[in-house]
Amino acid sequence: MRKILIVFLALCHFAYSQNSFQIHHLFGINDGTPGIHTLSALNQASGTAVEVETFSLNFAAGDPYTYSLSSNALYFLDNNAITNPSILHYYYLPEVYQSAYTGFVNSITFQGRFELMCMHPTNDSSLFVFDVNTRFVNEFSLTSGTIANSSQTPLNLADTSELNIVYYNDKLFVSGRNPSGSFTIYAINALNLQTLDSAILDFNSFHLEAHPSVGLVAIGSSTQDQYFFAEMSETLGLGTSFSLPSCTNCASEFYSYPSTASVIDADNLHLIISRSVEANGQVQSFLSTYDLASGQEIYNVQTPVLWNNLIYQKPQDDLVYPGDANHDKIVNILDVLPIGLNYAQPAEFRGQISTDWIGQQGLNTGDTLANGVDVKHADCNGDGQINSIDVDAIIQNYSFKHYSEKSTHADCDFPLYIVKPSFIKEDEAISIQIGLDLSANPLQDVYGVTFTLEYDTQFVVPNSLSTQGVNAWFGTENANYLKVDINDFPAGKMDVAVVGIDQVNRNGGGILLDGIWTMEDVVIPIAQGFDTMNLIISNVAIIDYYENMIDACGGTFTLQVYDKNVGIVERTYGHLEMYPNPSQQSNILLKNIDDIEKVEAFDLQGKLLQIWEGSLNSISLEGFSTGVYFIKAYSKEEILTNKLIYNKI
Repeated sequence: MRKILIVFLALCHFAYSQNSFQIHHLFGINDGTPGIHTLSALNQASGTAVEVETFSLNFAAGDPYTYSLSSNALYFLDNNAITNPSILHYYYLPEVYQSAYTGFVNSITFQGRFELMCMHPTNDSSLFVFDVNTRFVNEFSLTSGTIANSSQTPLNLADTSELNIVYYNDKLFVSGRNPSGSFTIYAINALNLQTLDSAILDFNSFHLEAHPSVGLVAIGSSTQDQYFFAEMSETLGLGTSFSLPSCTNCASEFYSYPSTASVIDADNLHLIISRSVEANGQVQSFLSTYDLASGQEIYNVQTPVLWNNLIYQKPQDDLVYPGDANHDKIVNILDVLPIGLNYAQPAEFRGQISTDWIGQQGLNTGDTLANGVDVKHADCNGDGQINSIDVDAIIQNYSFKHYSEKSTHADCDFPLYIVKPSFIKEDEAISIQIGLDLSANPLQDVYGVTFTLEYDTQFVVPNSLSTQGVNAWFGTENANYLKVDINDFPAGKMDVAVVGIDQVNRNGGGILLDGIWTMEDVVIPIAQGFDTMNLIISNVAIIDYYENMIDACGGTFTLQVYDKNVGIVERTYGHLEMYPNPSQQSNILLKNIDDIEKVEAFDLQGKLLQIWEGSLNSISLEGFSTGVYFIKAYSKEEILTNKLIYNKI
């Protein structure tokens, strides 16, 4: 075992002029009242927070947690699980700001006393945990509910309070105190959980952060209580480093950097850290942001509470940030112009009237500004009207910045979408549904749709891909419409046309057809267990009966494909009947499925929003905003899906 001793020299501490404000989708948890947890979206420049939800669980801020990039889910452990079994809680973060949001979904109980965990960055079903009783690292399958793999060598870690585990580049890196009081770090092969390397680090504190596109980094303190940030190699060597705020009189000052209070913002190459400082009997909390490349401090603001369990979430495209009326990512004097140009023009009411600096989802108006973004951004307060009140949001959030890009569909009012099954396996028949989203204008007339479906041929049995008409939105095939598909398997693409033959325009939007194919028998390496298949909808053209071309587009959609030996319940797929749909009321009846086990609601980007479980014949959309949602209902034999248009009263 190698021993690494690093002496950190004082680095120049860069000053930075804070002449602008910015916020990412940064979330944190605080539990000022024991057992009561507040999840908030944080402004890392001003230190302010917007509460998302308060919930009560046997979990303490700062306890073990992990975040899934692919499912946008937060997982955390019950801190009362001091003996077997452990309890894992699921929490789905909001994609956008919603009033009365409810993200807590479910809990799962499993054997073992687990003190830390991390999620596989691209596989939502694979959770890596450390069992403090056996000292083994285990791979826990959320799909089967069992331990899928386990290490054979116990780790020499003693103090459970400072354990840390991260995933990077098919390796697990586990650190913690050894019996001698120093820190030991292990590199473990994530595929077979065999230990590859280890090293001893002579530090007072030490924990790791990792991101697939950034790499492995460390935050720690020397034996003189001087805190630092450092890059770390996969061979456990420390590289370029910079200093973090530390005590100058360490006998009377105490600095703390909680191991669950740091996160990487990979989009902007920033490190975000919460810390507390105790001096002269007073405790203060701070939220700091650093440039990963230079070590430059970008923001350092005092916060009323210490925020723990930090999560960075990439903002959705085309969100409305109150005050950025022209959606150029900064609030400034230019934002007054769109308000004057569109004065007294109506916009879609956003479901909540708020000028908090939080990204909010709004329906397109169908009208655009000179820079091509929708006029909805000029309705800064979301009340459905563009007027002088919207200027207040500009003043309130002046100089604030955001990172919500102009949507790839900002110039496309009517995108095609795919409804896909939750699990896809080798050597089985697969069915997806392809639909047209008219939520931007449900009254838009449509008579014909053509598009190209591009697919990865390594997953598909040659010439097995076909389409099947559905007796749904367009009517009955060959009675109300014609469907044509031309498959070019060597090129991995299929051209598809759906066109009416009854001289009647359609509106409202919905499912056009089913895509059906057979998966190849063996495409997933046994050690990996899963892979990703891409489907691309391109070359979209839509016309109405009067031959007017309609603004439309496609997109890229991913399907998670599993080894055929993975234990997944086999179900057939079908069309879910709901009433009313479209609906202005929150109570929705489910019409044609028996013995329901679970119902899920997704947004148009495929993010899971809510789960209802148990025997039920209806669901409540109480707390949902006006919008379009995918509803998926499960029974023992089948999974039924459909799109629901909700126009909240």
